[in-house]
Amino acid sequence: MARPYKIAKVNISINLVNNDYKTTNNICELCKTPLYGKGCIVGKCHHAFHKECVRGLHGANNTLISCPIDNSAWHLAYTTFA
Repeated sequence: MARPYKIAKVNISINLVNNDYKTTNNICELCKTPLYGKGCIVGKCHHAFHKECVRGLHGANNTLISCPIDNSAWHLAYTTFA
């Protein structure tokens, strides 16, 4: 006869991966670490970066002027939360 077991604690981690990113394997091209688990900023060019990595690249009026990857004009598509 099988002994009953009580589950005391379960840790579940869910990583949402957005296949819309043009970056290779969902890696931030600025710091070369995975995009998931941190807040991200995604441009209409489909390049994605960590918000903290982009923070230092803002122009004079505190907006990102061009995409750090292809230098196209930066237009925000959406942001994600951590």
